[in-house]
Amino acid sequence: MHHPLNEQEQLRFTLARNQIIVPGDRERSGIGMQKEKTLHAVLKNYYEPREQFQEVPAEGYIADILNEEGITEIQARDMGHMQ
Repeated sequence: MHHPLNEQEQLRFTLARNQIIVPGDRERSGIGMQKEKTLHAVLKNYYEPREQFQEVPAEGYIADILNEEGITEIQARDMGHMQ
């Protein structure tokens, strides 16, 4: 089900997208980021703009986001891999 973003969400998404898509604006050398797709990076930045909470080691894995709310994994591709 799709719902339109409100004005605040649109602004937050635009800021997250611009940090990822603008060449040279972000060095993509962190853990797990070399092969990261644009959509995945934008969504990760949208949900957690603080980079220190992105790509964080957690229990033998690398969490896309690990912050005070817990672990968030961004799945922007085939959902069959989530079994």
